[in-house]
Amino acid sequence: MTQAIGYIGRFAPSPSGPLHLGSLTTAVASYLDAQHHQGQWRLRIDDLDTPRNQPGASDAILRCLERHQLRWHGEVIYQSARLALYREAADLLTAQKQTFYCQCSRRMLNPAEPYPGTCHHRMAAPPPSSSDTGYALRIHTRSAEISFEDQIAGPQQHSMASLGGDFVVWRRDNQPSYQLATALDDGSTGITHIVRGNDLLADTARQLFLVERLAGTRASYAHLPVVVDAAQVKLSKRTGAKPVDDRQPAKNLLRVLGLLGIVAPAEMMGAKPQELLSWATQHWQLPGAETQTWQAGEN
Repeated sequence: MTQAIGYIGRFAPSPSGPLHLGSLTTAVASYLDAQHHQGQWRLRIDDLDTPRNQPGASDAILRCLERHQLRWHGEVIYQSARLALYREAADLLTAQKQTFYCQCSRRMLNPAEPYPGTCHHRMAAPPPSSSDTGYALRIHTRSAEISFEDQIAGPQQHSMASLGGDFVVWRRDNQPSYQLATALDDGSTGITHIVRGNDLLADTARQLFLVERLAGTRASYAHLPVVVDAAQVKLSKRTGAKPVDDRQPAKNLLRVLGLLGIVAPAEMMGAKPQELLSWATQHWQLPGAETQTWQAGEN
């Protein structure tokens, strides 16, 4: 087992519903990577998208993790309790003249093209009230290029223009964007390693762009294949993925480990969750770049 000094990983689910097989797979993978490196594994609840949050979902996620013996270090961080910090970061970017107020609606923009710069100069100064829901705050990306080495996907280089150009850091509903909140949380709370799905690979470039401008610390990234159904559709709450049955944690872990390429021997079939995780920690390795998705199979 290798040891990384100061390894701090994290899992950051949203409470828009209970964990499904895909999100549990990500949780187990990030947990095993932290355990394999004798590091910490922290938990953050990304609960800023309030229209999609479901009552009781946060508690259900915590209970599910506990029943699978996925124990986190320290207190759970809730993004909804950090709004003042996100506002401070947005104000700092504005004071540094890195942002501009934008009144363009989604209907006014072509999602297939970079932001055209409509409000670059016309809205360079704050509106009378920055809480006015008619305005969003965008950050100037100009011709920036972001490069990083992904532990699975390999070398990555993204132009911000190819990712949509100037993106929103503070939304029209007076809430921080996902990109700003994630960049601030990952870059300022000591997170050193992030293991998550490869559907977020493009978001990494935007978040690193913000981490640099907020003087944060870059984490190391590993973007996992996503779990898909028989129709090759990613398992997600939006597509109606079934919640995992947390009354069968050992069965679920065996299924997840199989997806991760860690096939337990016959003598482990009756093992308890903690025994399975301890065994899997010894055999953990990140998947190769040739694997893009994992097939969920039948329940």
